[in-house]
Amino acid sequence: MKKLLFISILSAFTLSAFAQKIPAFGVYTTSDGNYSIKISWMANAIIVTEPNKVSDFKSVGNNIYAYTNPVNGIAYRIEVVDEATLAFFKPQTPTNRTIVLYSKDKSEIGYANKEEYSKYIERANFYKDQMRIDSKDAQSWAFCAAAAYARATYSKEDFEKYAKSARDSVKLILINKEKCPCADVIPLEVWGKKKVSK
Repeated sequence: MKKLLFISILSAFTLSAFAQKIPAFGVYTTSDGNYSIKISWMANAIIVTEPNKVSDFKSVGNNIYAYTNPVNGIAYRIEVVDEATLAFFKPQTPTNRTIVLYSKDKSEIGYANKEEYSKYIERANFYKDQMRIDSKDAQSWAFCAAAAYARATYSKEDFEKYAKSARDSVKLILINKEKCPCADVIPLEVWGKKKVSK
């Protein structure tokens, strides 16, 4: 009986896992071509990047993700119709939908692909843990965590701008300014070898 119950639970879990649809990472555009957004997916959340803001839509089941604007309290939903189609709507008017279609992989325009995104999010979490474990160097680890997150979510050009600006600040607190504390996140050409004057 116990074995049968275990198999039933495992089957339900497996079917649920396979039923979840994960959207393609990249740029999505409305059918009229007038508006585009960037989409990423992480830990049961869809990250929507618009020209003026970033919103995290959390999974509420059945391939639906929810977000409430903290400024005006308006609730929004996204349904993942398939890997290349998303439907935006408000919960009170579920049939009034705005459809956006996948138009370009982020990696084609300088963004991380799915594998790179997962890798750098993992590094961001690692460096966040280091802030707690090694509190005396918390500032350096915070810089590394932020840089890893930026590398996962920014375009290559925007990441390099961010990293170079942050680098100049963090070098002020490093004893060895030549050595990057997170070379797995920041390439040598971005870190640079020029010392910051005191």
